[in-house]
Amino acid sequence: MDRQNQPKWRRAVALTALLAVSGALAVRADQHAALWNQNAQAFDQSAYLHFAQKMRRSHFTYWTDGARGPAFPFLLALVYQRGMTDEAHFAIARRLGIALSLAALAALAALLWRWLPRHSALNILWISTFSVFLFRAPYVQPEPLYYVAFFVAYVQACRLLQAPGIRAGLLAGTALGVAQLLKPAVLPALGLLLVLVLLDGLVGVWRRSRCRKQPRELAGQPSGFRDQRLGQPDGDAGKPQAPSGCWAVWAVLSTAVAFLSVTAPWWISNIRTFGHPFYNVNTTFYMWYDSWDEVKAGTRAHGDRIGWPTIPAEDLPGPARYVRDHTAQDIWHRLAAGSRRLLDDARGPHGFGRYAILYAAVCGAIALRERRRLLTHLRRAPTVVLFVGGFFVLYLSGFAWFGPVNYGERLLQSLFLPWLYTCSVVGHRLTVSRVLQVRGRSMALSGCLEAAVSALAIPDGAIAFGWRILRLSGGA
Repeated sequence: MDRQNQPKWRRAVALTALLAVSGALAVRADQHAALWNQNAQAFDQSAYLHFAQKMRRSHFTYWTDGARGPAFPFLLALVYQRGMTDEAHFAIARRLGIALSLAALAALAALLWRWLPRHSALNILWISTFSVFLFRAPYVQPEPLYYVAFFVAYVQACRLLQAPGIRAGLLAGTALGVAQLLKPAVLPALGLLLVLVLLDGLVGVWRRSRCRKQPRELAGQPSGFRDQRLGQPDGDAGKPQAPSGCWAVWAVLSTAVAFLSVTAPWWISNIRTFGHPFYNVNTTFYMWYDSWDEVKAGTRAHGDRIGWPTIPAEDLPGPARYVRDHTAQDIWHRLAAGSRRLLDDARGPHGFGRYAILYAAVCGAIALRERRRLLTHLRRAPTVVLFVGGFFVLYLSGFAWFGPVNYGERLLQSLFLPWLYTCSVVGHRLTVSRVLQVRGRSMALSGCLEAAVSALAIPDGAIAFGWRILRLSGGA
């Protein structure tokens, strides 16, 4: 065969395989929906349908219900017609959800292929497809889109910390904004990111003041970790660097402007309806109750979805009142009970928890073996390390705290892609030059580890596709 035609032949085969796999996943998801998802009232699906109907009937001027992001209802509104019954809307919304899930997987595949070594990318794509996305696709929920957008926001945030700049800030702010429109849950990540960028700038100013007697080119170096990347270069690091304090300010401003611009319809509607730009009943009120029964008897019963709840200010739940009414032991017991619930969710039958533990164990073993190299990397990237650690601590503790009011696998699954990606990057960085001798042949250690993961993931994915998808619900 002519070598010039071989790449075209390979692309044709890859495209055919991709279409075949997409079709098979769509058929399987539709079969799951026929068996397990015939009730729109289950798993909060009717709330998104009603949101979409209100949006369409208002000619797209209704952008907030106080609890959900408007992006997914906007897509559902595009397929809703006046006079359509709820059953008909639900049926077409399920098919749209499957199509959007496949589109999210395609975007995820492209990003992983660009950001990771190919075997690592294929493993994460396979695992996430058959332990998360296949079970989410048949439901009218924003989770598949949100998981990918949240993952992109996480990676862009790490890249911003590695090379603060306007372009990196715009990318991070845009990704965070898109994720916020899908599910209003990214403000902790945004706040942590902005604080660390400013901290990096302040440290840079301090170091610069100490380096005034050194050559100018040394004094102008930014403070953070610039040459080692958690992902591909974004183009800012190769440019001439201004004083890092200036870059930090520009990075914060560009991130904030991009985020506020993308989310403008949502927060402007929140101001008009509730008087607060980032109003969300879950974080404003519900997380400060001790049970769902308290929620129903509290602000939910006093109009918290149509405006500010009509109860006295002293009776509104909040952190100050919660600390005043509860002891330290109460708070500890709540976090402990929520953590146990998260562990139960991770041990669920869909299998994503097994892979999270597997990746953590392999990464931990590599880090222990290569601890000197690990410490070198950690010293070079302090703000990235702080962001990654703070990111998972913030969200896991938040999920544990929220457990008495609302819980489900969907919370932990939002961290699944960032977790696998982080473990994969750390493991690859620490083993990039390590080789194993197998029957007289030298093999890269990272390749051997990825092959071992594939040997476990491929048959498990086949089981999920052939058996598990028809016997387990996936909407919780």
